[in-house]
Amino acid sequence: FLIARVRPSLQVLLIDGESSGESFRSETDYLRVALSPAIESGAQLENLVQVEVKREADLLEENLDAYDVVGLANVKQITEAEAKAIGSFVRRGGGLLLFAGSQMRVESFNRWLGSEGEKILPLVLGEPMGEGVPSASGHLFDPAEYAHPLVSDFRDNEQAGLVTTKIYRYLKGSLLPEAAGQPAAEVPLRYDTGDPAVVIAGSSGGTVAVVTTSADLDWNGWAISPSYLPIMQQLIRLLAGGKLRRPEVRAGEMVSLSLPDGTGEGEIAITRPARVPTSGEGGTILNVKPERDAGVTRLSFAATERAGTYACKLGPPADETGWVAVNTWPAESDLTKIGADELAGTFSGWKFQLLDRFEPNQPMSDVAASSGESIHRALLYAVLGLALLEPILAWRFGHASA
Repeated sequence: FLIARVRPSLQVLLIDGESSGESFRSETDYLRVALSPAIESGAQLENLVQVEVKREADLLEENLDAYDVVGLANVKQITEAEAKAIGSFVRRGGGLLLFAGSQMRVESFNRWLGSEGEKILPLVLGEPMGEGVPSASGHLFDPAEYAHPLVSDFRDNEQAGLVTTKIYRYLKGSLLPEAAGQPAAEVPLRYDTGDPAVVIAGSSGGTVAVVTTSADLDWNGWAISPSYLPIMQQLIRLLAGGKLRRPEVRAGEMVSLSLPDGTGEGEIAITRPARVPTSGEGGTILNVKPERDAGVTRLSFAATERAGTYACKLGPPADETGWVAVNTWPAESDLTKIGADELAGTFSGWKFQLLDRFEPNQPMSDVAASSGESIHRALLYAVLGLALLEPILAWRFGHASA
């Protein structure tokens, strides 16, 4: 069983830390175009990524659950309240994209998104490196042999501009140690100095990506490189995965789902699959009350002994049905053909004959015949013994009572 969420487009919110009324002078102008390029065709196709740009002051006013990814570009600082809203959004499966910039106060990000706050930042942001102005001494990207999916399409394609783009300034970053229960941070791109350029890390449901240079042309020439658009498009798809995918659950395992912020505290009806899938009968209904954990409303239940699809009816503000697929363990459905030698090794000491085809009226083998005859003979003796024992017991107890 597989649950797939089909969406017409991804929803992205960009918080612009340096707005401007002039064209391509705002911090997010190049990024917005890269994510939603104009498509000119007779079919009037829509962009697969819908972008909305807001000012820094609007962050707390937005319903973040309406978006798949939230991007912060050269935001000056982040408050504790803003960090909590972003942290809850990420734990509910949302993606966070963070770009550095000239007015960014890294202390607030390290504190409130890092170890003292929400603990979703995969690295400690440090001091700026480089001159910050176009020069021949700019740094280059190191794609680390194109091993990561974010940059793998650029292998043997240096003309795409990824490894020739000049970076004039960036924030030095130090990766944090791997946290217990969390996947290790990935570094798809580094600078030629070895410092991380793009860092991606899973964080309790969602994904966080940090780009240590600017989203516009202030610190680099990347925004006008042919490599900028495909990298940004692919990055958004990686970040949106937490909102699109459903956890893979095996029969008997616990299901834990993050619910939209503001979901009611009442019980949620979960329809389990029918005992016999082909019977046409509805499955049983299980009522479960969500619980609040680390600022996130979670729905958890363990009654998953049946394989199939489980429907979770969510009330306001979601007003939708969430689906969970529960599958049997792979070992229970392994159809790999094995030979007689491997079967004999698996069931050591057993006597058997392996039949690889069925033929009508085929005589039983000596092993099967002897085994069947011995069982039938034992059962016949047992029945005969009971038949003889019955009148003896009846006479014995009847005589005693008389």
